[in-house]
Amino acid sequence: PLILLPIILLYNVLISLVSPSKLIGAVSLMYGALFTYLASVLYRGVDKDECMYAKLLWYSTESKGLIFPVMLWSVLTHTASLHSKQAFPVISFAMQIGLLLGNLAATGVRHLGGTPGVLILQAVAAIIVGMLGLCGCHYAKVAANATHDVGLENGLELAVVGSRVNDNLSEGSGRS
Repeated sequence: PLILLPIILLYNVLISLVSPSKLIGAVSLMYGALFTYLASVLYRGVDKDECMYAKLLWYSTESKGLIFPVMLWSVLTHTASLHSKQAFPVISFAMQIGLLLGNLAATGVRHLGGTPGVLILQAVAAIIVGMLGLCGCHYAKVAANATHDVGLENGLELAVVGSRVNDNLSEGSGRS
């Protein structure tokens, strides 16, 4: 577990420095490229003595399992709007279905082209998650801007009404 600490620390530093949409895009593409690379290496064939690829496969799989859920939740909490609160159940359900499909793929690895086939599915899944995350960030930004515009108009109306009430109260109490 300690070997995963550097990637967790790096991610937590990046989330405070980079916008969520850029981070989700970069992380998803990175994992997509990494899994595609590993699939191509395994497809070509690896000597049994080359345990570096096994370690890289383990590290990439474990770190993806740690990073992706946190990344999705951090994007949602960053947008913190009514729409993001409505998205929590949908995203939870999608993540659970993804876990079930991943387990199903692992049990039927022979039917999917062996380990390289499963790694290609991992790469495609990472890129799809990234694209959906980018779409979610875009729609959250659009919704936040629309809510802000409506809130600004309502706030100005309330300020005008409040000013009139204060003026009426001042006149009634004899203060000016």
